[in-house]
Amino acid sequence: MGGIWEQTSAEFVIFDTPGSNSASNNKHFQVLKKAMEGFSNGLPVYVSEFDALDSTDNETLYQEIRNMKELDDRFTMIIVNKADVAKLPKGQHSKEDEERILSLTIPRNLYSEGIYFVSSIMGLGSKNNGAFVDEHYAEIFEDQEQKYSNSSSRFHKSLYRYNIMPDQLKRRIVDLSGKYSDALYANSGLYAIEQEIQTFAGKYSAYNKCQQSHLFLGRVIHMTSQEIEDTIKEREAFKQKISEELDRDRKELLEKIENKGNELESASVNLYDIYMRPVVDTVQSVRSVEELEEAEDEFIKIQMELQDYDETEGDWKDARQALYKNFKENIAKILKAPNKSAFKEIGADLVNDARETSESDNELKEKLKNIYNAATDELLREIISDFTEHSTEVQNRLEEESKGYWEEKAIKIKNELAAVVTESSTLTEERKEELTEIIFDFEDIIFEATADDVFIKEEFEKGFRFGNVVIGKSERLNIDKLAKKYNAEMAETIQVIYAKVRDSHRQSLKAWKENLLSLIRENIVEYNPTLRDQSRIIKETTSKIEELEKRRSQLNQYTENIWKMMDWIED
Repeated sequence: MGGIWEQTSAEFVIFDTPGSNSASNNKHFQVLKKAMEGFSNGLPVYVSEFDALDSTDNETLYQEIRNMKELDDRFTMIIVNKADVAKLPKGQHSKEDEERILSLTIPRNLYSEGIYFVSSIMGLGSKNNGAFVDEHYAEIFEDQEQKYSNSSSRFHKSLYRYNIMPDQLKRRIVDLSGKYSDALYANSGLYAIEQEIQTFAGKYSAYNKCQQSHLFLGRVIHMTSQEIEDTIKEREAFKQKISEELDRDRKELLEKIENKGNELESASVNLYDIYMRPVVDTVQSVRSVEELEEAEDEFIKIQMELQDYDETEGDWKDARQALYKNFKENIAKILKAPNKSAFKEIGADLVNDARETSESDNELKEKLKNIYNAATDELLREIISDFTEHSTEVQNRLEEESKGYWEEKAIKIKNELAAVVTESSTLTEERKEELTEIIFDFEDIIFEATADDVFIKEEFEKGFRFGNVVIGKSERLNIDKLAKKYNAEMAETIQVIYAKVRDSHRQSLKAWKENLLSLIRENIVEYNPTLRDQSRIIKETTSKIEELEKRRSQLNQYTENIWKMMDWIED
């Protein structure tokens, strides 16, 4: 295909369909819709001739395009073919021309990304050197070639200048096309079209895939949430059945145990942030400007030694001293014997000394530039390494402190529930002992790993190095901004880790408590076969709810990861 297509690794599938005014359109369009199933990043490209932009034949097609979720109509490209024979104003469109064209039927219905003007014959000819199978096309190409390849031609044409699109995009296209080495290819307008398709494939199609995935996950999360809600209702219904069929004393005991468990869970949740806040405060890490400046100075000293700066500086000083010394000596010669020959000799010496001094000065500046660049890289590597190491420590510290808190609360819940059983007048002493033993022997809380996926070194490094472009000044870093960025990133990362640990551990405690209550309930009603079966169903639904909660949490994490992938688009 030639042109910029040879430079891309993206794969393209092109679907061509006749306009809706064609007798075979409906059948073609159904084939297109079937073929597009499973795609998530289709780019609509509408090809028309200039005189047909106001055609109303394709009204149905516009609506069909909008209804195909596989096509992203935000980037629809309108291609005006045979622009070489259209009556276009010289040079480019005026604003009035653009407004008139945009008011025509096709642009009015489909305009979004831009309207592109192209001569397909000239564009194709630029790729095949005019070797057309059709002699008519070859003749047109030969007749028109000089208008597109020779900028001094009286009727020189650059069709990309007629493109209608937002100003920022237009400036970029004009700049790229104007600098492109193959003038014929660029001026035909084809380069601009292919460049924008490449941009869509390289940037926006990936963004669209993420967006489609995000929408899909949103639907799955909604379905999962609905299933959780339905399962909770199902569990509550079985609880109600047990409550209705139990004798009054056991019913009251069971309600008391459940209320106590829920009350203790709620109190533990309410006190969690108060307990953890001092821990979060102590794990904060701040890098001061002074500290970073000292580190930078140390790296500069190391690089000066590695790159022999003193030797280069010595040569530079010698060159300057030689310049001053020779200048003084030459002045003295002139004063002793002023003549034209002496002036010429001194001038030549002065030029030679100045050149050597300038070369030495440039060499010293280049050496300093390399030193600062290397020192900057070392400082950033240290910052990123320190950030990674401290983030890992934060993860471990918060997880351990949080686990300790919930394990302590779990013990309290066991003790308090056992106390309710012991104080009961409903159960026999033997049953009290059995149930109390069951409570104390109940398994410990199982905590899911939470923080491992919070901090991704590569993602931070990428963002941090992008930040370097923003905060850097020449070869030296803006240390003040670097410190602020580090501290802000660290504070944000700690809060993200803390939030995930908190939410995950709360869910673990909740699931643990529900399982404990299910076990207690099962033992209280075990002598009634019907109630025992219902109690087991409650236990099963509780496990199902726990599994669905984990699934929803993971889906939310996937959604968050996708948003991180989509952040680049704003850069």
